[in-house]
Amino acid sequence: MWRMKNNDLEARIGIPDGFKVKGGDGRAISSWNEVKNADGYILSYYRAGEPELCIKTRYSQKPEKTILGFRNGVEYLADVCAYQFCDGVEIRGDKSDKIPFVPVSMKLKAQNVICLSENESKKIEAEYKNTIPYVSFQSLDENVAVVDEYGMVTARKKGMTEVISQMENGECTKTRIVCDRDLSRTRESDAMIMLMGDLMCAVNHQRIVQNKEFDFTGSFDDISTIIQKGDLAIGVLETMCDDHSPYECEELRTSSGSPNCNSPSTFIGAVKDAGFDALVTANNHNCDTGAGGLKNTVSLIRSNGMQNIGTLNDNPVYFSVKGIKIAVIALCMINNGHEAKMNLWMEELGRYKTELFKQYVDEARKNHAEFIIAYQHWGKMNSSEIKSAQRKTAEEMAEAGADLIVASHPHLMQNYEILTTSDERMVPCAYSLGNFLTSMNEFSENRLGAVMCCKLHKSPKGKVSSAISFIPTISRDDASCGIKIGIAGGKERERIAELLSENARMIPSVPEPDVMLQGSVVLKKIFSYLPECRINQDACIISQLSILNGKKQELKERCAERVRIDIEKDLEQCLSKNRAEYMIVDFYAAAAISLYKMDDNYYTASDAFVLSDFYKTNKDKFEKQTPPFSESFWKEQIRKYAGLLLKYYPKEKIVLVRLSFSETLVVKGEMRNGKNRSALNNRIRELESYFISIVNPVVIDIAGHYFGDAQSTSPSAFEEHFYLDTAHKLRDIFESKSHQFYYSEENQEFRMDRILKYYDNLMARGYQNRMLNQEQLADRIIMYSSKEFIRSHYHGIMELMKHHVADLEEAVLYLEENELNNELLSAAKAIQMIVEKDLSGSYECYRILFIWKMQILKEMALQFSEMVGFNVCEDECEIFFLIKNNGKALEQFLSANHKIKVDIWGSCISREIMNRNKRDIVVNKYIFKQPHLLAFEAPVPCDVPKDNSLFENNSWRRRTIEEAFQHSGIDVLKASSADWIVIDFYDLICNAVMFRGQLWEIDDFVQRTGFYKQVSGECSRNTYFFENYDMEYAGEQMTRLARFLLGKYGENIILIKTDLKDTYIDLDDRLQKLNSGSEDLEKRKQAILQYEKMFEDLTKCYVIDISKHYYASDKFPLGGAHIVHYEDEFYNQSCSILMQIFSGSGRKYYDEADDRYLFMRDQRLNRG
Repeated sequence: MWRMKNNDLEARIGIPDGFKVKGGDGRAISSWNEVKNADGYILSYYRAGEPELCIKTRYSQKPEKTILGFRNGVEYLADVCAYQFCDGVEIRGDKSDKIPFVPVSMKLKAQNVICLSENESKKIEAEYKNTIPYVSFQSLDENVAVVDEYGMVTARKKGMTEVISQMENGECTKTRIVCDRDLSRTRESDAMIMLMGDLMCAVNHQRIVQNKEFDFTGSFDDISTIIQKGDLAIGVLETMCDDHSPYECEELRTSSGSPNCNSPSTFIGAVKDAGFDALVTANNHNCDTGAGGLKNTVSLIRSNGMQNIGTLNDNPVYFSVKGIKIAVIALCMINNGHEAKMNLWMEELGRYKTELFKQYVDEARKNHAEFIIAYQHWGKMNSSEIKSAQRKTAEEMAEAGADLIVASHPHLMQNYEILTTSDERMVPCAYSLGNFLTSMNEFSENRLGAVMCCKLHKSPKGKVSSAISFIPTISRDDASCGIKIGIAGGKERERIAELLSENARMIPSVPEPDVMLQGSVVLKKIFSYLPECRINQDACIISQLSILNGKKQELKERCAERVRIDIEKDLEQCLSKNRAEYMIVDFYAAAAISLYKMDDNYYTASDAFVLSDFYKTNKDKFEKQTPPFSESFWKEQIRKYAGLLLKYYPKEKIVLVRLSFSETLVVKGEMRNGKNRSALNNRIRELESYFISIVNPVVIDIAGHYFGDAQSTSPSAFEEHFYLDTAHKLRDIFESKSHQFYYSEENQEFRMDRILKYYDNLMARGYQNRMLNQEQLADRIIMYSSKEFIRSHYHGIMELMKHHVADLEEAVLYLEENELNNELLSAAKAIQMIVEKDLSGSYECYRILFIWKMQILKEMALQFSEMVGFNVCEDECEIFFLIKNNGKALEQFLSANHKIKVDIWGSCISREIMNRNKRDIVVNKYIFKQPHLLAFEAPVPCDVPKDNSLFENNSWRRRTIEEAFQHSGIDVLKASSADWIVIDFYDLICNAVMFRGQLWEIDDFVQRTGFYKQVSGECSRNTYFFENYDMEYAGEQMTRLARFLLGKYGENIILIKTDLKDTYIDLDDRLQKLNSGSEDLEKRKQAILQYEKMFEDLTKCYVIDISKHYYASDKFPLGGAHIVHYEDEFYNQSCSILMQIFSGSGRKYYDEADDRYLFMRDQRLNRG
């Protein structure tokens, strides 16, 4: 199919004319004339003083749009352009002229509501037509709040009033004043009571959300709207929340050995925000933090506006809901043995006694309770069997007068029954609602639970009746919030119904769509996070280039269904028989998997196909064809495939999951470099774009944001967040929560979680550009602050990220004024000043950088170093700032803090040793990626481009390659003022290529640059120095090098000996074989030993020879396991030896390691 080129299309897209922008109250109201054939429009906004800097971009499907978030009285500019989609690519037309506008409120405006505590004050801020008008103020009830002539409102007592703000012309506005707000609910008609089982907050859950200031709100995101529909929501708090005691993530067990069920106080706030009105604390963990912990937890429940039930004399507890008075009694039959230490009565702990329960029921009836709910904590843990004691107690409670019995503790669901009392009352009883929120995984059914929905109706005669139904729930692992509660569907829903019994009525919940998958194993993995879907995967792992390509073959033997479909070319029959609601596709198989051709028939070369009898019978007839395939070939097959899908599905029911594979792999929070997969990505993109141009399906295009999974053996495996994010977007599509047709933005919470997870690697390895965009303010803060600061200011940074805020001025529009956000803005301003090399501010401007030990201090240290001519490290920035203008203090500090200047000629081995003591050691000159024995060769005839974009936007990488081509090491050291030099010879046995007649050391560092990709065609195959230069040449060059170094440094030369490794310690502290090529490795070992011996003999230098005692380590921060990436202790001990040498120990040779460390390490490695 012929399609016009993009530049032709751009010329054809018209410029929207008639563009108008009017400023409203904090908003821009825009309209323009429709452009023919446009798929949509893009509005861009600028500050009038910076017309080239776009501060906001918004899309519109119609020729009109109102955008919020502008500041009244500030002049802005706006323009608009139209766009079209061509082969899945957004093509933009030219922009209109920029139109100025100023947002303005044409009416008197002030805050709508001000909430105050007693005696708290806040000012009413009035504005009118972008001015501050003269206004008089009047409180309508001065008993509740008073207001002075300046608009300062002060709360006097609990209640509500209004303050009238009035201008001289009579125009006025009202501000509601709420003092000590009452959060209770008022409802009408039937009452809906929602009762839930155990809310747990265990160790794994806590560990994940501690990166987010222990914010648990995300766990309830998918269920809170359902809870909030109830008139009264109650759950069992199966944890204490006492910030004065260790959390479970800090101390796993109590003194008795039982689980230490204690959680951060923020968990209570999250439960409240989810919609709960009351929490039951009568359970076997209410003694885990002692009497003080129980009292603190109960106080916290109350201060969050909820009722405590079951302990500290809160039995019974009364609720008036829709005119019905309800009493809730909560008691517990289980204990953990801590009760004796509590110094509290058993009644205060909520322990069950038959007579006590009867007493509570009698009290409730005397207080005119019309419906009594009894909560119990009983049964055997991890058992769905109802014990005789449970049945007996349930009957006692029903006979005593309970109208409804609900229970928990077994952590599994148990049967639901209707009990009949002696007076023929029908009493519903749920023996265990299971876990409402949990990370337990001893049994899969630990994750299942149910919300009991009790609908109460009061007849005209005053009789209260109940109707019971259940909402099935499931707790799923979630990378962003640890655990997330959702509505259970599919097999889980069926199992919950089975556990509750046929008497339980299940409320219809989320859609359970029938879905057909046609693509790779990636789709299977995504749908493992969507258990509510009914999936047909018969046509998975079949290439779209073979599935319709050829004639149907008769099969005589049985084989895998997908192989049968491919051989019989039976996709259409499969589609007609299995009328799924959605078709989900990806094109990995078509782009990556080979085909077998026999005559004019093609088959996907999968493992299952090769195992089939069909293949074995016809093996000699097949011709294997590997990607890439010709454009005419694949376009014909995609066209046929797309046409067949459209025959059975409307385009909005076809979802394409676009795939793109990163060169970055991750394993347990560590980033690793993988293979360059650009060729595969380009093939996939071509297939996808052509499919989009025909079908115009719903597209999920987020894979490019995510890394690969280094632990998986599958080449198409992603990190977990990708599957979760895609599953979230699919769920939104299935539930019609979104009407987008193109999803390209990653989940911002997932993004932040990943940034925190990989933060140390991002900073240590200079990989910031792989995840961060410096044009966004949030990303700049992340890049230059610290992990601890990000965690503490998580919510504010997330707000900036979600709104794509570019600068400080815009940030003010989105951040609420509070202490944390004010600190965040201060940090952003200080970071900006350092980036702009502005050290002119006061100490208070930069103080926050010192407090949080931010990354930006490295840049500040460089600026101070240039300023004072002294190498300043990050830890010294604060003192240098304080004394930089005090000559006497500066001189005194410099004379008292003499540092040892050291040059390095070597690899990351030497550099990482130096990094262990930046306070006492200064690296003066660093010769990197320059094999020592090439130092006297002529420069490589190549001008290295000045464009940093060819070097991953890293000027240091560009400079390193440029200096390597110039063989500048000797000249650099001649200009050095250092007294010492540290050398290692790893560069002499690194991979190299011949380039323009010279040997050039290359590694992953070089090969990833755009520059190398440009010149790689001129490079020879990989080789080594020792394969190109004999030992006679090496001896001559080593003699010249030694002569120069002895003349420059005298005896102050230190050699770090390098032992190449074939074994490494993995992230689980287990020994693994290192894939290093045993034959090459041995040659390299022998070569470096010869070079080191030669250098020792010539220079009589100091020698640190301890690497032989250590393994390689996958925990090395600059790249994981490698033949010279040693255990951390190697660098620490080598640095300690350096300091001994610098201090004049006189000893020349060091080869002993710390025996205690080695013994402990070996015991750990040899554990069972």
